[in-house]
Amino acid sequence: MKIMSSYQRILCYNLNYAFLKEGITITPEENIPIQINKLWGCEKVKAFYYIVGYDVVNIITGHIKTINYLDTKRHYPYVTLETIEGRNKKCLMHHLIALAYIKNESYEVIEHLNDDAYDYSVENLMFSTQSQNVKRAFENGRPNRIEKIYRLITKDNCEYIGTIKELTLKTGIPKGTLYGRIYKESPGEIVKSIVEIKSTEYRTGTDR
Repeated sequence: MKIMSSYQRILCYNLNYAFLKEGITITPEENIPIQINKLWGCEKVKAFYYIVGYDVVNIITGHIKTINYLDTKRHYPYVTLETIEGRNKKCLMHHLIALAYIKNESYEVIEHLNDDAYDYSVENLMFSTQSQNVKRAFENGRPNRIEKIYRLITKDNCEYIGTIKELTLKTGIPKGTLYGRIYKESPGEIVKSIVEIKSTEYRTGTDR
């Protein structure tokens, strides 16, 4: 049996009981408390933490948790919550809001539609796939820090643009062959050239 990582599990399913058991659609404006340990990936968070609107609240003390920001390129907002094991867990706000208020169809990524990492409003979040997330980032002029985009020209002068995975799907050329041409920087029997491109080139490129 394949075991999913904690990163995949927190994103793959929405375990909000209101969706799964009652079929009720909840909005932040209703300020209905949602217990955080009912959300997928947050099962070990202590039971007194709730989402109320866009706030994370300790219902015993009434204290609203302070929003902090990751020391990374995107500076995602997060709150630090205590677990039943006595540890601190950083919970990203866009994860909590999406899992609490947006019904998921088993997609693995949460997108910021306007590419603003600070904006975790429901209207700005959407469950998606990694491929869609990368394409949206490049269309909005924000290169993805993990996925690289390449321009591939085959021996018959056909041009393709995309990630290595996308190029493989479009052309049938194995990933190993494409990576081999990148690292060796030499043409092969099928590949004429393959080079990494910038987001601006991707937005105006062909065969997206």
